Amino acid sequence: MAVSSLTLSVIVLALSEQLAITSSILCVKSLLLLDLQEARSGASPAVANILNSIAGAYIDGGRAGEVEPILQRAIAIWQSTRNANPVDVSRPLTNLAVAYGLAGRYAEPGSLYRQAIDLKLRALGPEHPDLIAPLNGQGDAYAATGRAGDAIVTLKYSLSISERIVGANHPTAIPVLTTLVSAYSAAGDTANAEDTFQRLLVIQKNTLGQGHASLSLTLGNLAVVNANTGRLAEAITLSRDAVTIASANIRNGRLQAAFKARTLFETHLRLLDQARRQSQPSFDAAQSRGVASRDFG
Repeated sequence: MAVSSLTLSVIVLALSEQLAITSSILCVKSLLLLDLQEARSGASPAVANILNSIAGAYIDGGRAGEVEPILQRAIAIWQSTRNANPVDVSRPLTNLAVAYGLAGRYAEPGSLYRQAIDLKLRALGPEHPDLIAPLNGQGDAYAATGRAGDAIVTLKYSLSISERIVGANHPTAIPVLTTLVSAYSAAGDTANAEDTFQRLLVIQKNTLGQGHASLSLTLGNLAVVNANTGRLAEAITLSRDAVTIASANIRNGRLQAAFKARTLFETHLRLLDQARRQSQPSFDAAQSRGVASRDFG
């Protein structure tokens, strides 16, 4: 008995939800489905959806550089389809924007995210959770291209939707808040940058734990904000805590934290040197020797 395209679609979807199945296997299954669907219906919306699934598997498998022609083909099919579902049309646009961002082509994702957002706004309304992903992507694109003000507006809109659904302190807010901090800092809004840092710290501590490696980077960045606003004593304390957490992660075998630890260590020494040159009473030579004696791999 022949296997229907619907059955194969279900198989592909199920495979995509199983973490044990690699993206390359998903690609093979999707390509088989693509051949079957094209033989039956030509360049149809079903083919466009399969192409988008293949591109998503490529992106997940670290092959984002290969998806542009696949997604361009999917987009072309949707553009020639009358009465197309706007949400379906938005998906390859979002995936192409993601692929461009991963390839370092930061000038290109913004317009694609904007198109995806407009399509979803028209179909789903202004408060739908499906808007969060393209809004976050567009915020990242704005931040990467120096449009800090636009990034702030976009990311705050995304946060307002997610907060209504999962609350203000959900871990999904961590990457959004991280980009928002950078945007505030780039815009010279130190007060909001620090407030956002503090919120980010609370979420990281509550959801990831006091010793998580990402916490060290947040502390180190907050130390720089404090130093730039003349609070050198607080900056030294924060950067010392950041170094301590990062070095502990290295000792526990999480070596991916090594590069960040070196950066944090250099920041801490720079702050200590700044305190020494300014004869700050907060400078503690004993603490300096304690930090400097640690092994950062």
